[in-house]
Amino acid sequence: WIALGAAAARIVVLVDGFIATSAMLVAAALAPALPSMLIAAHLSQANNTPELARGALAEALRCEPGWISVATQDEGFAWREL
Repeated sequence: WIALGAAAARIVVLVDGFIATSAMLVAAALAPALPSMLIAAHLSQANNTPELARGALAEALRCEPGWISVATQDEGFAWREL
């Protein structure tokens, strides 16, 4: 529910891990603009890439991949214009 409040206030939401991502699927169904405010984080360096994470989230959330930002362990993430 915090994500829904963040979406209403146009605040970026950091999604950290599998459980949080699952919750975002439910929240995005209730707030269609939410994916544009998500930043995926906590990616495994061993078996994941920013491109794979972005593509999987975009497919699950039914949005354009460009809506999803990814924070990497090496670079973090850039400023996000909402």
